[in-house]
Amino acid sequence: MRLRVHPVKTQLSATTKGIDFVGFRVLPDQVRVRNENLRRARRRLRRYQIGYHNGEIGREKLTECIRSWIAHLEHGDTWRLRSRIFASLVFTVRRG
Repeated sequence: MRLRVHPVKTQLSATTKGIDFVGFRVLPDQVRVRNENLRRARRRLRRYQIGYHNGEIGREKLTECIRSWIAHLEHGDTWRLRSRIFASLVFTVRRG
């Protein structure tokens, strides 16, 4: 295939430091969510709560968004993280 490594975009580093890859920090013994991605997701979940409460987001759209994020998180070692985040979420609809 005659593939070559890009000279500027390629970096060598110790495996103990881990590498960033598609929103995760890949370490030798675990795969963790990057902090920035976690902060961004928490802000997004708060917006979903407000939007759902105000009737701007429907149940189907909300379910799709949350399932998508859960599916992404399942690629890492995130069971405890998912449990903590979703245990604290409550989605209510404004009546009237």
